[in-house]
Amino acid sequence: MIEPSVKNYLYFSLQKCHQNRIQIYNIVLNILVFLFFVFVFGYTLYHCWKEKPNKVDLERKRLKDQELILSKIRYYQQVKQHQKDTMNNITNLPVSENMVDSLRDFV
Repeated sequence: MIEPSVKNYLYFSLQKCHQNRIQIYNIVLNILVFLFFVFVFGYTLYHCWKEKPNKVDLERKRLKDQELILSKIRYYQQVKQHQKDTMNNITNLPVSENMVDSLRDFV
């Protein structure tokens, strides 16, 4: 019904249109993926910048850390003093003055 040259022309013309359409789809897809990554990267940078602590927050954190360290030091000093006190009196029995005098006489 149609001549072979017209058939070939239509076939190659349709092939060319298909290749152009695929190429355009690929370009659009690549641009969209690029924009998505730029958006994610930009949002991450913005969020990090927005959440960055200011000088007042940093000072509060520093003071809180100092208080924590000082409380730990005081606690361990108290524990050490308590251990020292218990080592002085191993049995933890009350000692009266009469007993101390009698021990002095004994020695």
